[in-house]
Amino acid sequence: MYIGELARLSGCTAKAIRLYEQLGLLTPQRRGSYRLYMAHHLTRVQMIRTAQAVGFKLGEIRCVPPGSRARSGLRFGPGHGPWRARVAPQTPIGTCDQR
Repeated sequence: MYIGELARLSGCTAKAIRLYEQLGLLTPQRRGSYRLYMAHHLTRVQMIRTAQAVGFKLGEIRCVPPGSRARSGLRFGPGHGPWRARVAPQTPIGTCDQR
């Protein structure tokens, strides 16, 4: 899908999606000058928006690898859809390894 369709399906703007790409939160495939997004990109955008809604900054979200149940405590994927983000109580919010 192209950026306009991803924006429509995710409920955010194409400009926001380009920002997420610039910050390294999304890495679409390229076909010439066009960005191509897959279903996992839609899930990632939904995760980004959910994380922002609960107070995470984009820099903190960048520390969570796509498809991760990572150290940030956010869990996404089967049984933990982006609209059901959970924060693990034992993990301090905003903690991530700088690699």
